Amino acid sequence: MSGRAISIAQPVLDATLPDGSRIQMTYEKEVTRRGSTFTIRKFRERPLTVSDLVIYNTLGAEMAAWFWYIIEKQASVILVGGTASGKTTTINTLAMFIKPNAKIVSIEDTSEIQLPHENWLSSVVRAGFGVTGEVSEITLFDLLKNAMRQRPEYIIVGEVRGSEAYTLMQAIATGHGGLATLHADSAEAAIHRLESEPMNIPRPLIPTIDVIAVQTRVQVGEKSVRRMVDIAEVVGLDPTTKDVLTNDVFKWNPKSDTFVFYGRSYVLENIMKRHGYKHEEVMEELNNRRMVIEWMVRNNVRDFKDVVEVIRAYYLNPQQLLDRVKREKMTEPTAPTGQGAQVKQ
Repeated sequence: MSGRAISIAQPVLDATLPDGSRIQMTYEKEVTRRGSTFTIRKFRERPLTVSDLVIYNTLGAEMAAWFWYIIEKQASVILVGGTASGKTTTINTLAMFIKPNAKIVSIEDTSEIQLPHENWLSSVVRAGFGVTGEVSEITLFDLLKNAMRQRPEYIIVGEVRGSEAYTLMQAIATGHGGLATLHADSAEAAIHRLESEPMNIPRPLIPTIDVIAVQTRVQVGEKSVRRMVDIAEVVGLDPTTKDVLTNDVFKWNPKSDTFVFYGRSYVLENIMKRHGYKHEEVMEELNNRRMVIEWMVRNNVRDFKDVVEVIRAYYLNPQQLLDRVKREKMTEPTAPTGQGAQVKQ
């Protein structure tokens, strides 16, 4: 079904099925002592949306509005976490905030990203041929180099883990927006991994990343849930120690299962300087987007197409949508909208 073969010579197979599902197989007792195995990883037909993540309390409405704003301004975000922490799902959700007319190139091992943008180009690696599997192999590095020649406004990498990381950092440094995932359990661990083999990112390039967000599975009561536990900005390098300086913008409070805003965002300050915005203008814009997200949650606007329509409506005519949101807010009963962010005193 996948066009790939498994045998004694090659007893491990990682392939994609015709419906897009991922299959991992082992052959007889060559590598698995109890016999052949297979695991199929199926993907959602309907991608989760920002409304879903706020309802599940994976992140708060204020956090989502913050992401919406900085992603519109082409900030670079790396989402880190462990296996099954929901990194790709959240990156896909955040990518929906990219301007509708932007040119986007996504690069993945397996096609999981689903976007509504007309100018989105989806690229997937290709396994090689022959005994070694290296003949005519197309890697993430190859795809990323090719993507740079297509002049995208945003580059999305499903998972950064090798030499392609350096090319991604160069792309971000030259003004491209970037979204990517990385296996790590904290911002500090992510930075350490980027600097280590096989990525080998020079420390002066690390501050080209705007945001490192950490998402993980946690225990809330008796349930295992996903939470974005930390959003850290990469501020720069200490002039004396050359350590990477970070600033926590939001953190998850495990006791109350809420999110705490730490009061300062260097990314927002840089946007203000770059575009000449006033602080009050940016705060109003963030509040408007938070109201739109809470309105979607309140009205159960969760379907992929419906959420896309709302985001596009905001980009097209924000005041018209805001008037509708405010008008309906006055007539609708209040419903849960996820936990808001508290302000760190």
